[in-house]
Amino acid sequence: MNEKQRQLQRFKAIATGLLILMAAIYIACLKFLPSTTFTGYLSAFAEAAMVGALADWFAVTALFKHPLGLRIPHTNLIENSKKKIGDNLGNFITDNFLTPNTIRPRLQQLKLINGIMKWLDKPQNKLLLTGELIKISGSLLHRMDEKDIQALLTKGAVGLQEYIRLNELAGNGLEALVRNGYDRQFVTRIAALLKDFIEENHDIIREKVREESPALVPGIVDNLIAKKITKAAVDFIAQIHEDPDHKIRKDISDKLLELAIEMKTKTEWEERFKSMGRTVVTRDGIKNLSHQLLDYIKTGFNKAAADENSGLYKLVDKWIGDFTGDFIRDEVKRENAEKFIRLQLFRMILKHKHRVAELISQIVGDWKGRELSDKLELEVGKDLQYIRINGTLVGGTVGVLIHFLSAI
Repeated sequence: MNEKQRQLQRFKAIATGLLILMAAIYIACLKFLPSTTFTGYLSAFAEAAMVGALADWFAVTALFKHPLGLRIPHTNLIENSKKKIGDNLGNFITDNFLTPNTIRPRLQQLKLINGIMKWLDKPQNKLLLTGELIKISGSLLHRMDEKDIQALLTKGAVGLQEYIRLNELAGNGLEALVRNGYDRQFVTRIAALLKDFIEENHDIIREKVREESPALVPGIVDNLIAKKITKAAVDFIAQIHEDPDHKIRKDISDKLLELAIEMKTKTEWEERFKSMGRTVVTRDGIKNLSHQLLDYIKTGFNKAAADENSGLYKLVDKWIGDFTGDFIRDEVKRENAEKFIRLQLFRMILKHKHRVAELISQIVGDWKGRELSDKLELEVGKDLQYIRINGTLVGGTVGVLIHFLSAI
């Protein structure tokens, strides 16, 4: 393998690794991290970044081969259209299409978003898109190499230890949970469970009172005492459950805030988290974590992907609905997006028209079909991987913007 081949493989791995990282972040936000404003934006970034990465991956791959081996029409373009591309397409595009006077009126007529909205307005099309997105995601998921996951987790864990004070991160997280009232929700739930548990286990309390009671005390007195204890406990817990401003709730919140401050400021907590980090970063720890994580994700994904009524289908359907609904309701936003697309297409076409013409007219006709595809991929494939990387980052940025606009 020569240097160009090694560079191509390395940049492909970087672009793919970035996609896997976005998937891991998104899954972590969805399944493991608490729902906060920060995780909402982080999830939106990762979600949109995956979409951008997948779209650019498909575009780059379709130039040189059939994506995933599927003989989709208008893919493997260079090999299948060699003669046509070499003889006609370069001059035709340069002279008849890639000129300002030709491009501008065509782009003015372009109603890309309106077309997408109309297409997605039909339930069968929306279901089709949902299924295809899940299918592509599943295919990529099952192509994940556990060694790559281990490498990413190891790199991420080392980075966390090196650059992030985990105790401060944990303290800030705990403080955010308390500030947003999640501890009160937890207390409400625990109080309800305790109340039910005490009521259902009155016999245990009565038996314990009987064991601790002197032998001369009649059983009826023991029963009365047990009943009083049970009622007092149930009433006390019910007060906590029903009163959102109960003193116990405030005391718990105050203690948790004190703990959060201690975690951020005390050296002993910093050492504890560093110790935990060193344990996680061990080879066996990362290996076990990556195996369990990948197995859990694949199992859950396969089960959800097989059922059109699953939460996964509903979630993707909701994302599509929220995205399209936002543009359907806001005509100004829709028109601004159309203008942005037209402008970017106009600039991109004019900027690259000469390179496209030269590539087609000077190189395409000289090589055999498969050889042509391989040589072109070797020469420009590394740079095309930057498109995948940029698509991931730009997609994530747009996702955060859309999430912000949706929250206004």
